Amino acid sequence: MNFIGMITGLMALIQAGTTGHITANTVYQGAVMVDRAYTMSSQGTWNSSMQEEGIQMIKDILNAAHDR
Repeated sequence: MNFIGMITGLMALIQAGTTGHITANTVYQGAVMVDRAYTMSSQGTWNSSMQEEGIQMIKDILNAAHDR
């Protein structure tokens, strides 16, 4: 799981909790997100994941600028 995906999932869970529209899918996705975060924490791969995500964002920005 990448860092941006983790933030997106967290925001979706917060929105579902505030609107009161919690479904089985929301609960399942939350459990999957927590499991992946726990796995990354226990393996100590947060730093490499964040570095990879940062490099990919820079590549995307450069590609978008080149396409203009």
